[in-house]
Parts: sequence; structure tokens; C-alpha cells
Amino acid sequence: MHGSANKRQPIGSVWRTLRFRLAVWNAAAVIITALVTLVGLRQGVSWALVRELDQVLLDDAQDVGLMIQETPTDQATELQGNLNRMAESHEHHGWYVKLFDADANEVWATKNARPNLPRPNIQRERSPITFDGYRIVQSRVDAAISNVKYIRVGATLDQINEDMARIDRWVLLAAGAVLLTAPLCGYWLASRAAETVGEIITTASRLRPSHLEERLSIRGTGDELDLLAETINSLLDRI
Repeated sequence: MHGSANKRQPIGSVWRTLRFRLAVWNAAAVIITALVTLVGLRQGVSWALVRELDQVLLDDAQDVGLMIQETPTDQATELQGNLNRMAESHEHHGWYVKLFDADANEVWATKNARPNLPRPNIQRERSPITFDGYRIVQSRVDAAISNVKYIRVGATLDQINEDMARIDRWVLLAAGAVLLTAPLCGYWLASRAAETVGEIITTASRLRPSHLEERLSIRGTGDELDLLAETINSLLDRI
């Protein structure tokens, strides 16, 4: 009766077993660690892409500023043509240039420039900002052409958003794989850990007052299970 009860108990209450709890703990630890790692990598890639775009825009703003400073007043039309050609060559990035006067009124802009972007903010000079799906860098410049005092260089974030969408799909696939494999791996690890406990239970169930010569096996790992087996063996020796 006692042996049959031990056999029936795991079937009726699997969730109470040490193996099940270890499997859940292992799976939860793996899933949480993997998800945190994937999210952290995703945010790191996003930050790196935006930082790379910011550096490109800062360099472009500096180049455009030098072009404006070095352009005489009578060559303003040639300057505008050069800036329009630059914008056309970077059309797939939505690149554009806007020029403003001292009162933050728009003086000129490339053909593809967005019309609804914010007015220049002196406090955010050369500090990239995001507005309406665009990354923007604005800078002050001293030029004689049409009283230009501020320049703005911007580019769309569409390319970065597309790259992040592809990364998100890979992250979701990786997260799905982790969710599927973590419970299986957790159960396998829990089974390995609970195997020694099962051997101790099996050996202890065979002990009788007239049959105490059997001893629990020592694996030699020096862990708590080996300590438990040594303690039980010492008890049997004293008996």
C-alpha cells in the first residue's frame, strides 16, 4: 500500500514535485535572461543607428556651413544649385537643408524639404532632435547671403525604422525559440538534478529493520545531495 501510494502521488500532483518546480524555475530564469538580453540588444542597435545618423548630419551641417560662409553674395544661386544636387543625391534618405535668418524666418530650402518642421531653437544648436519622423541638426552660421544666420540639416528615420522592423522580426523569432526550448531544457536539467533524489528515495524505500546493510551511493560531487547521502549512511551505520 505504501509503495503504490508513492507511485500514484506524482501522477496526481505533478506540479508539487521537485522536478516540476526545478523545471519551472530553470525555464523562467532562462526566458527572463534571454528576453532582457534581446531587448537590450535591440535598444543598443537602435541607439547605435541613430547615433551614426546624428554624426553624419553633424558633419553635413558643418560642411554646409562652410559652403555658405565661403560663398560670395553674387553666387547665391550657384550655392542653391549645389545644395539641391546634394539633396537629390541623398533623396532616398530624405536629406534636406533649410536656411533661416536671425528672426528664425525661413530664407530658402532645398526642393524636398519638409515644410512643417519647427522653428530654430538657439538652445539646441548642434544638438540632434527628432521631429515628425525626421532627425534634425541645426547650427548657427555667419554668412552674407540673404542674411542667413541658421542652417538646418535633416534626414528621414524611415531607413532606420525599416532596419529596426527587420531586427524586431528576428527578435520575435528568437524569443519564440527561447519560449519553446527553455521549458524542455529546464525539464531535462531538473530531471538530472532530481535523479539522485529519486535514487535516495528508491534505496530508502527498500530498507527494513532486518535489512539495513544497503547504503546510498556517493557520487563524489561534494554537493548537498552527497552530504544527504553520507548523513543517511552514517545513520544506518550507527543503527
